[in-house]
Amino acid sequence: MASAATMVSSDPKIWVVDDCLPVEFVAMVNNAFEDGTAQCQVVKKPNGRELLARNIDFDVKHELCQEVFGRISDLCGIPAAMPFSHFMVSEVWASGQDAHLDHVNVDDVNAEKLCFLDLTRQSSCEADPRRVVPTVSIALYFNAVGGIRFPSASCAQTIAAKAGRMVIFQNYDDEARPSHKDSAAHYGVYFEKLPRRVLIMGILANETPQFTADPRQRGAKTEALIYCAGTKRDPLYHDNPSYDTYKTPEQIAERLRADQKEEEFLRRQEQQTRKPLKLDMIVTLDIQRKDGFCSVEGRNLHGTLLCNLSCSQAMTVNELRGQVKQEADPDDLTNLMLCLPDGQLLTQEHDGTMLARWSVESQPVEAPPEARLEMNNLYGSFLKALYTMFEVTHSGSWPTVVRPVLEKVDPWYALFFLTYITLVVFAVIRVVTALFLKETLASAENDADMAMENSRRVAGETHRKLEDLFVAADEDGDGSLSPEEFVTAMSLPSVQRFLNSLDVSIRDCGPLFDILDDGDGVITITEFCKGLMQLKGQARAIDLVVLQHENKKLLRECERINKTLHTLTKAMKVPAMQRSESQLQYSRLA
Repeated sequence: MASAATMVSSDPKIWVVDDCLPVEFVAMVNNAFEDGTAQCQVVKKPNGRELLARNIDFDVKHELCQEVFGRISDLCGIPAAMPFSHFMVSEVWASGQDAHLDHVNVDDVNAEKLCFLDLTRQSSCEADPRRVVPTVSIALYFNAVGGIRFPSASCAQTIAAKAGRMVIFQNYDDEARPSHKDSAAHYGVYFEKLPRRVLIMGILANETPQFTADPRQRGAKTEALIYCAGTKRDPLYHDNPSYDTYKTPEQIAERLRADQKEEEFLRRQEQQTRKPLKLDMIVTLDIQRKDGFCSVEGRNLHGTLLCNLSCSQAMTVNELRGQVKQEADPDDLTNLMLCLPDGQLLTQEHDGTMLARWSVESQPVEAPPEARLEMNNLYGSFLKALYTMFEVTHSGSWPTVVRPVLEKVDPWYALFFLTYITLVVFAVIRVVTALFLKETLASAENDADMAMENSRRVAGETHRKLEDLFVAADEDGDGSLSPEEFVTAMSLPSVQRFLNSLDVSIRDCGPLFDILDDGDGVITITEFCKGLMQLKGQARAIDLVVLQHENKKLLRECERINKTLHTLTKAMKVPAMQRSESQLQYSRLA
C-alpha cells in the first residue's frame, strides 16, 4: 500500500502519514467498538483531569496487527521488535487537555530488551530519573474526530484526526541531548459529545531514527524499542506500557507521586519562562449549500451561536477562518479551531480548499412523525388532497385543515391557501351562488305567472261546472231557480260532493238561497255562479276589507238618517206659527 507521508513542521519535526494502516485493520478496530461490548468508564488522571473512555485490548499476534507494526517499524527505520503481547485502543470523551510531553517509566520495560538504552541521553524527570521522554511519539487515529495540537510548533499547530492517519513527531534534537524539545509539547483535541478513537505509541532510542516513506533511501536501522501506552489496568496513561509485567501497587503509587511533583515543577517552569498560552476555542461549523451560496453557522461546544455568515462556495477555508475569527473572537483572545459537525478539524492543510467541498446540500427540516402522519392523512395522495380541498371549498371549516399545514410544515403555505380561499371560496363560489339565486328568483317569478294563469283556468272550469249544475237544477227551463228547485238540487248527494270539492259547505239551503237572491224571489244563472264562487274557500283579507268598507258606508248612512229623523222630531214639536219656518229648514236639509 502506498503511504502519503508529509512533514508538516520542522520544529519539532512532525510527519503526517495517511493510508499507512490497512483498511481491514481500521475496520477491525471500529467494528470492535461498534458491537457495544466495551463498557464506558470514568478515568481520573493524576493531575485530577477526568475523562470518559472505552478501551479494547487487541492481540499483537493477529495477522493484521503484525502487519501494522511491521509497517511502522519500516517507516521509522527500527527493528520490528514488539516486547508486548497486547495493545489498547481507546475511545475517549473529554473536555480538554493540558500541553505536555510524553513520558515513560523504563522500569516498566523488560530489562533484557532495553539494555541498549543510555539513560544519560534521555530527558528524565528530576524526581524520578527512570521516567524519561521517548525519542519519538506516535498517534494512530481510527475516526475523524478531534486531533492533536502543538502550541509552539513552527508551522502546522493543529493536525486533524482522520481514520487511518498516523502522526509521528520527534521529542529531541540529537545534538542537544539529553535535553528534549520544548516545542514538542502537545495536547489532544477532544469533544464531550463525540468520541475520539486513538492508539498512543512511542519509541525509545539513543538517537532519532531515520524516518522515510521509502526504505530504500535509508541506511542501517536504528537500535530502538517500540511500545504502546495504556492497558485496561491503566487506561490512556502514557507511563504504563502494555507489557506482560506490571509494577506492584506500591510502585505505581510511588510513580504517581513522582508524576505529580514533575507536573508541578513543569508548571512553575512554564509560568516563569513562557507567556501564558491562549485558550482554545473550538467552533463547530454547519455549512449548508444552497443557490450558489453557503450558509455558515458557527457554535461553540456549549451550542451557543457565535456567527452566522453567508459566503460564496468559492471561498477558501482560510478566508472563512478570518471571518469567523472577526465575528467570534474580535479581540484575538483565543486560538480559533474550526471543526465540522462530525468532529473533523479544518486545519492549515485545508486552508486552500473551497467551502463547497465541506458543505452539504441544504435540506428542509423534517417535521415530527405525528405531523407527517397528519399531513399524510390530509394530503398524502391525489384523492386525499382532492377531498381535503373539497372540504376547504364547501364545508366552511377550512381552518381545521389549513392551520396544521401552516404551524407544522411551513407558514409560507398561507400564500397558497389565502389566494385559493379568496378567489375560489369568497369569489367564485359566491358568484355561482348568486347565479343560482338569480335563476331561482326568475323561476319563482315565472311560477307566479303560471299560478295566476292556472288560477284563471280553474276558475273558468269551475264557472262552467256551476253553469252546468244550474241548467240541471232548472227543471222548468225558465232560466231561474225557484226556492223549491234550489232546495231540491242542493239536497242531492252528488251536488253536495261537488260543492265540497269547491270548498263550499252547505248546511242550510234557506239562508243560502236568500244570500244568492237579489230580492226578486228567484236566482238567475249569474247570481248562482257569482254567489257560489264568492262562497268558495275561506274568507280572504280582501273580502274582510270590502265588508268593513261597506259597513262604514252603512254606518254613515244610518247616522245621516238618524240625524234627519232627529230634526223631523224637533220640527213636529214646535208651535204652528213656527212650523212653516221649520218646514222651510227641513226642505233645505232635504
